Amino acid sequence: MDGDNDVAANLQKIAALAHEADPAVPIYSSTWRFSQRLVGALDIWGTGPQGTFPVDEMARRRAAGETLWFTTDGQMCIDTPYCAIERLLPYFCFRYDHAAYEFWGVSWWTYNPWERGWHQYIRQSDEGKEYYYIRYPNGDGYLTYPGDAVGVKGPVSSIRLEQAREGMEDYEALRILQQRVDEARAAGRKTADADAALAAARALVSIPNNGGRFSSELLPDPEAVSRIRERVLRAADRLERANAE
Repeated sequence: MDGDNDVAANLQKIAALAHEADPAVPIYSSTWRFSQRLVGALDIWGTGPQGTFPVDEMARRRAAGETLWFTTDGQMCIDTPYCAIERLLPYFCFRYDHAAYEFWGVSWWTYNPWERGWHQYIRQSDEGKEYYYIRYPNGDGYLTYPGDAVGVKGPVSSIRLEQAREGMEDYEALRILQQRVDEARAAGRKTADADAALAAARALVSIPNNGGRFSSELLPDPEAVSRIRERVLRAADRLERANAE
């Protein structure tokens, strides 16, 4: 982004116009990387979960009152085992204090996905001047399938989408456990077991990494997620009982 002067300059102008019209409207861009030129222009940064946005800069952006989302273009793909990034993105949000993650499309089918598991080549440009042809990663841009082919009105879910939902449920459990830990500490009770469960959940993910397409490296032991989820739920239940006494 810093090297692409036209893109950064245009984004600055658009953000300034939006803030002039309504200073409270939040401006988001899926930047992937940090750009000093966009400081003051963006309210919400789209950061790359594999390490393209430095972790120390994440902390500085939060300290400045800005919001962080993970951006996931090209990461959720049908030819990766374990569906690791789909399940783990909420864990990344929890560990690195991101408010959300975004996925740019759930139904971008360049071919009928029931018939072909890959995309067409498309023509695109990064700056509106020079164009090239590119084929996006298999499955990128869709988490659902068209229902007509199987007699369903509307979209049909996928294993990837179901894993994304499971990850969101895990995140809810993590937030509940964290809240109960805070309540227990305020009451002067010990929280060692719960702290260890939260630490294990955070340790599932790390930045930098090789990205969602290398899911067997991102999650070498897929059973670890289920074990940690159960550990978190049990710790939350114990603290709930203790806090109620």
